[in-house]
Amino acid sequence: MPSNIALSPPISIEEHLDDLHILFRRSAVGICIACIFWTYASSTIILEWLGILPIHTSTSNDYLSVYGPFDWIVTRWALILTLSVISVLPFCSILIYRFSKVGLFRHERIWLSAVLIISAVIVPIIVIVVLTIGIPVIFGIADSTGNFDSIVVRYDASSIISLAMGLSWILIVWTLTLVTLSLARLFGLVEMGEARLRIRILAISCGLLILTLPFEFDGLRILIAMVVAISADRISSTAPAR
Repeated sequence: MPSNIALSPPISIEEHLDDLHILFRRSAVGICIACIFWTYASSTIILEWLGILPIHTSTSNDYLSVYGPFDWIVTRWALILTLSVISVLPFCSILIYRFSKVGLFRHERIWLSAVLIISAVIVPIIVIVVLTIGIPVIFGIADSTGNFDSIVVRYDASSIISLAMGLSWILIVWTLTLVTLSLARLFGLVEMGEARLRIRILAISCGLLILTLPFEFDGLRILIAMVVAISADRISSTAPAR
């Protein structure tokens, strides 16, 4: 029976670390460039997105208000960062695959490709669908069932955008957790059948969601963090472990 052979000539640890540093550096540069682009386009995107929500009852949009200018600035930068990360996901996925493929067997490459396609293509599509279809449907239902004839309803525009960005951020953290756990198993960082850094990665993921989700998600932070961690852990556990 033929034995497993190396997929590529041996490379020193220093060269692997250099390649990893290049990956992080290019990803950071890509996010910075995307931030510059989305900074100029964010205002237009906000206005266009608010325009598709079924909450306007007049042409002057006087049912939308901003109650805290500082909250509006924070929300705008959260939108810029979220859009930048989503934009760079396909580029980062290509870099991760190029970095990882030299040390993986064919079936491991196939599994990694499937995970990266989910993170680079499917997750951004889900984010777009949630923002353009899901949120308007939710507000349409709320507007039709929760209004009173004698009461004027006004909406906080920054809170609406924070809600949408929170949902997008949940998907981004889930993607990063899934990819990190999967790479740990594929690279052989496994003990007793589990990824060696599994607990730390899950703790970071949960803590990140609990600390950074907008206040609109108060009361659901821990539940959301647990669902994200458990689902990413279960899916990553199907990755081939060395």
